[in-house]
Amino acid sequence: MRKLLLAILVVLASDILFERCANIQSPSGGPKDTIPPTLLESNPKNGTTNFKGQEFTMEFSEFVKADKIQQQLIITPRTENKYKTIIKKNSLTIKFDDPFKDSTTYNLNFADGVTDITESNPVVNLSLAFSTGPFIDSLSISGNVIDLFEQENAEAYTVGLYRSTDTLDFFKEKPMYFTTTNDSGDFKLSYIKSGIYKLLVFDDENGNVTFDPETESHGFIKDSIVLDSSLIIAKPIATLLQNIKPITFINSRPTGPYIELKYSKTISDYTIQPDYLNHSITGESNDVIRIYKSKNITIGDSLVIYTNVKDSLNNQTIDTIRTTFIESNRKPSDFNYTPKSLDPYLKDNHRLSVNFNKPVYQIDTVKIQLIKDSTFNWPISPELIWNHNHTELQINSGLNRQTLLDTIKAMQPVDTAKTEKENSGKLRQKTPGQTTKRLPPIELKFEEGSFISIEKDTSQLKSIKIDLEEPTTFGTLKFTIQTNYKSFNIQLVDARGNVQYSIWNDKEATFPKVKAGKYAIRALIDNDADGKWSAGNLLLNIPPEDIYLHDEETSVREDWVLEIEITF
Repeated sequence: MRKLLLAILVVLASDILFERCANIQSPSGGPKDTIPPTLLESNPKNGTTNFKGQEFTMEFSEFVKADKIQQQLIITPRTENKYKTIIKKNSLTIKFDDPFKDSTTYNLNFADGVTDITESNPVVNLSLAFSTGPFIDSLSISGNVIDLFEQENAEAYTVGLYRSTDTLDFFKEKPMYFTTTNDSGDFKLSYIKSGIYKLLVFDDENGNVTFDPETESHGFIKDSIVLDSSLIIAKPIATLLQNIKPITFINSRPTGPYIELKYSKTISDYTIQPDYLNHSITGESNDVIRIYKSKNITIGDSLVIYTNVKDSLNNQTIDTIRTTFIESNRKPSDFNYTPKSLDPYLKDNHRLSVNFNKPVYQIDTVKIQLIKDSTFNWPISPELIWNHNHTELQINSGLNRQTLLDTIKAMQPVDTAKTEKENSGKLRQKTPGQTTKRLPPIELKFEEGSFISIEKDTSQLKSIKIDLEEPTTFGTLKFTIQTNYKSFNIQLVDARGNVQYSIWNDKEATFPKVKAGKYAIRALIDNDADGKWSAGNLLLNIPPEDIYLHDEETSVREDWVLEIEITF
């Protein structure tokens, strides 16, 4: 009995050992798998016509997975037909819920949605075209997309083709045909039916295949595309972020002692009637007009306000608003202002700007003075230039630079010991390259009460410093420009994207006093020669005008002259 039991245990152990040895494992180590799967066959085959089915099967050269197919699979023309996928070893099956539209050519473009299971190598150029009618539509459109200001390839942008109709709404409609650009900004739309189309490119950040101008950069082809043969678009399609939605009035509401008119976008310009109303722009996005109660307005009385409001693209909304002021115990908002020098150092008729958060009722220019120390006060006799609602002020100071400098230098204390040494020849002459002592900055002081607001607030004390002498960290840039364009603007752009220097229509342009640093050089090309560069407007079917970006970063050094040749 013991021998029989031992024999049985030996047999069982042998079976287990054999089973483990027969279980084939993936070998460890070795070279990395870089070979993508290939499509062996499909049902239906690519190019099939009169296809009436709802199921597609594809066999590949190795085991595959399709865990990102819902994000990667692009079906054109666009369809809302839902589907599910089944993976079994090297086979992929797609089952659609509903039949496809009759007499239509469809293309299933899988992008990188099908990969091998080891290294996720995607099947290259995997697509399947079929027709539910007797023939395959074979027209195509291809081209390139760039970022307008950076002049770089626009990768992973959606390229949409829309049926051209009088009621086409890019904000609500999804494209009939669409694809995405590759890492070179190139695209190709295939298997398109002949017809008339509009083409829009946008950075579909939320993946809903619907254009949102508030957050998504875009570009477009101005003219409708009459597609009766395949088309290659020669000029790159330029894109930029630009909220082209029309500005609209949202609501009016009493807010404490004010009436506030809310708009859908940042307000660039506006007018208000009646003329006796005082008003200013407020809100986090400068999208609110605040109305201040004046003496001839009674609490509770109906007030009719006529507004004409524009955004930065010159879209406008004209509204008639009926509202009323209400009783409120809330205190008025604080009165703030921000002074700024518009010139980099003291110049003749030195220019300043002052921005206020509410309209200004009165200004006392006697309280605006240049201060050097307790013994030096220099009053100014300014020219005041206000904007239409008295919230922005430009001050042209009327200063004579040389007179002021001579006065300051004459007041400098004299070092008698030094003077005696100089006269006796005991001090050496200044050696070449030795710098003289520079004058310290002067202070422009706005005394308390320099400004009084429409709500009778008095401004607080503020001051800004102004350099008396030119900064010495300057270089010079000289341009030789070859171009056939009649109107253009040469710009020097710093690392933060701000334009620091610009000049119009000068083929021998010189920037004589450029701060040392690194810059990009670009030319805004005024294609229609109307004296200004336009970013265009999709709603008005006006594309942006061209931009040339110099392909090398420019380093400006102190006391150097740099000569650059530009051709565009």
